[in-house]
Amino acid sequence: MTVQIAEVLHYEGRQVEMLTDPLYDYFALQGLDPGFEARSDRLRRGYLGTWEISNDCLYLTGIQANLMDGTEADLPTLFPQSSGRVFAVWYSGTVRIRDGSQEFLLDLVCGMLKCFREPRSMPLEMTAVADGYAASAANEAEGEMRR
Repeated sequence: MTVQIAEVLHYEGRQVEMLTDPLYDYFALQGLDPGFEARSDRLRRGYLGTWEISNDCLYLTGIQANLMDGTEADLPTLFPQSSGRVFAVWYSGTVRIRDGSQEFLLDLVCGMLKCFREPRSMPLEMTAVADGYAASAANEAEGEMRR
């Protein structure tokens, strides 16, 4: 299985990797297939999302994607009524994030942060993969989205 490029989450003044895909829940609840084109084995979901937690609420702040017809999709394409960011009220579940070699779990209910779980150490071999992957993944994602 190919390691996927992580989504970006801004949380407590840091940019971390988000290892959960809350946007899929939105499409499932709406009964929609967004029709994103997967241009890389490392980005099978077909998009790169940027998120933030602000005042204990999860927001989608940006998205880079290409639709199957070749057109680019961004936040206003998917959420035309949005005014710069979208409150993820549809999402209830656990968001896994990685900050360096530490993993954290954030529990959300209807887009609201309810619980922060303390970090747990990753095995040494996973840490080496994660650290080496982080820098190259961001560069690759940028290149894949431009093609």
